[in-house]
Amino acid sequence: MRNGIFNGCDFSPEQCDEIDASIHVAHIDDKMGDSVVVIVDEACRTFKPHLVWLDNLNSYAGCELNKQDQVAQFLRAGLSPS
Repeated sequence: MRNGIFNGCDFSPEQCDEIDASIHVAHIDDKMGDSVVVIVDEACRTFKPHLVWLDNLNSYAGCELNKQDQVAQFLRAGLSPS
């Protein structure tokens, strides 16, 4: 996906290097719920990101996504910046 964006935006090699230096990707496939919140919190303290992308929320929430109160607990109470 990154390469497609780089190609589509016609960034120079220098711009690509600068962007690459500020992108941090973590593959978490063995945690969910509160465990993910702890990992994301630690990563945010380390990298100070402008954007955190959880792809696929179904895999990380650790709750029933059709239950608004459970989703709100994960997103607002767990992942909301403090």
